Amino acid sequence: DCDKHLNDAKLRQIEKITMASSIRSTNEMLGESSSSFSSRDLKSLASFHHSKSSNSLMNQSSSQNDCFKIIVPNRRFCQEGELRKLCSGFHWRKRYVYIFSDCLMYSHGHGRSLRQKCSFLGAEVRCIGNTSSFEMSWIDDEDTKTTKWKADSKLERDQWVGVIREQISAAASMASASSSPSAS
Repeated sequence: DCDKHLNDAKLRQIEKITMASSIRSTNEMLGESSSSFSSRDLKSLASFHHSKSSNSLMNQSSSQNDCFKIIVPNRRFCQEGELRKLCSGFHWRKRYVYIFSDCLMYSHGHGRSLRQKCSFLGAEVRCIGNTSSFEMSWIDDEDTKTTKWKADSKLERDQWVGVIREQISAAASMASASSSPSAS
């Protein structure tokens, strides 16, 4: 029971810092562009962005508009930390990664808004040769997507891959248990 309370508190903390960052980013964007707008235009634009942020961040569920919901039934927090992601095929960029029991989510930095959700259902993860890199493939809207990640060491890579494999395996077990008819 104590573990559940700690897990729920951690999920609320992650939700709070990633949502606050999204709202901050919208406000910063509005502040940067203010010189080219009249005050009436700014109020209209601020209202539009606020309603868009509120709709996509605060009313999140598992639909396309709100796939970054942090607190969902039966989700457990597993791990967080910094990795580098291969972007545009040749640049390694730092990303802050959150591992949950059902998915991986990442942002451009700790406390920043979430950028991607990678579901563990049907996902695969594999180490890349004798390096500190690994690759994760998952299904997103019937398309298979792949990302490459790099840790600071092979030991750290193995730790991340181990946690992700555990969650992929658990997701597969839960999916097969829920799809099989129950014994009467």
